[in-house]
Amino acid sequence: NGIIAYAELESPDVEQTLLKHMKYPNFRGIRQCLDYHPKYDNRRLAPRDDLMMDPLWHKGMKIMQKYDLIFDMQLYPMQLRLASVVAA
Repeated sequence: NGIIAYAELESPDVEQTLLKHMKYPNFRGIRQCLDYHPKYDNRRLAPRDDLMMDPLWHKGMKIMQKYDLIFDMQLYPMQLRLASVVAA
């Protein structure tokens, strides 16, 4: 059994958040909802549509790599092209 927790990767204190999560032995990684629908406000779980391009967000991803954590990416199909840039 594994725990996938929440953290805002663009947060300046994301490393401290991850370290707190890592106190739980079953912690494996983070799910950050990146869903952003351009047409419907009620389908926007991310604060903005360009979050995956934010340098602070990328810094958070690198910190996750440092600790060998997984990232569960949740988004809409229309965001897959942008997500493929992140995954590359």
